[in-house]
Amino acid sequence: MFNIFKLFIIIVLLLINISTSYSSEYYNSDIEQTYRILKRKIMKYDLSEDFGENTKMSAEIKIKSEINDSISLLNKLSNDMYCNNINDNNTFLISKLKNGYMEIIHDKYGRFSYGKNNGVMRDVFDVHNEIPFSNNEYNSFDNFMFNRSNNVVSYKNDNLFELVNGLSTNIQFQFKNDSTIHRRNRKIIKYSNGIGCGYSLTYNISDFTVSAAFTQSERNVDQMMIDIDQLKNKYASSYGVAFKYDNDNIYIASLYANSKFMMPYGNINNHYIRHYIFEEASILRKYYYCGFAPTVDTIEIMAKLKFIKNIYPYILYMNIFSKNIKNDLDQYLTKSLNFGIDYKINEDISIIANLCINFLKENSFTKNVEINVDNTFSLETIYKF
Repeated sequence: MFNIFKLFIIIVLLLINISTSYSSEYYNSDIEQTYRILKRKIMKYDLSEDFGENTKMSAEIKIKSEINDSISLLNKLSNDMYCNNINDNNTFLISKLKNGYMEIIHDKYGRFSYGKNNGVMRDVFDVHNEIPFSNNEYNSFDNFMFNRSNNVVSYKNDNLFELVNGLSTNIQFQFKNDSTIHRRNRKIIKYSNGIGCGYSLTYNISDFTVSAAFTQSERNVDQMMIDIDQLKNKYASSYGVAFKYDNDNIYIASLYANSKFMMPYGNINNHYIRHYIFEEASILRKYYYCGFAPTVDTIEIMAKLKFIKNIYPYILYMNIFSKNIKNDLDQYLTKSLNFGIDYKINEDISIIANLCINFLKENSFTKNVEINVDNTFSLETIYKF
């Protein structure tokens, strides 16, 4: 039934695309291209040790075509490419589709889209949108509807049908993305999900913004078999709320989010999970530090001063805590206080210097999952064109 519904949506959007492409309006459509390069280097706080450097290149193209005075069609495709040079001088390149979807836009009744799109929980994290790239690692995983999500139908409405200015709604339904492990075609269980739905509300008035979201999805059998309590936790869920005050002089934002069985930890991609599922599942759970965190609480608080032209000092506190993550262990995944400066050279180029004071202590979990417990200094350069 759900496959028929998904096929119907795809056919409708494709027919609209095809019909629009043959109309004269298509040749007057608005084509927008954006490119962004981010380069960061991370070192020990006293510059005595180099932890490597990362380069992230993003490309985005949007084609918006007018169907009539009220309805338009948007096609969006964006891709990220990562080039990582770790401290052992191993360089590797990763290319990842960030977003790719078709969207019908009505001036009054909202937007309807299908494809790979931002999940509704991303609406909450987008309120808290000035965190440096180097500090946003643990909340950037792409699965379920937490960050970017595949196979998603979305309905968005701004200003609530023109009844409440500043109130935006986002309702999502996600089709099943199953896991397959094969030597030539591996869709790791890290990126899998069952059928799910979610919604968010965002209200903006003057300099204030507040957003809240909730999601729930089914998990597949492979994901549940990794758990200590096999097949008992059938759902992955999340909720969150964020607040922001942003004017010309100061930016203050805070965020709280909770997720259950959504956040992957450890190097799941390097383990052929399916080979262990039925034969050695207990061995995998006991000795391999990978899986989905049962409960994760995220707290972020940030303040940034903006009254100095082009120079914006900030302070950021991050706390990501997981309960019962491994053999009844409660573990901080991130606990840090950051001091930094965001220097805008011009509209296209900026440099961010960040000093991270890390409160984590080294233990067997941080060693096996490779969580850094050192104080670090990072330098990021962002170029947009």
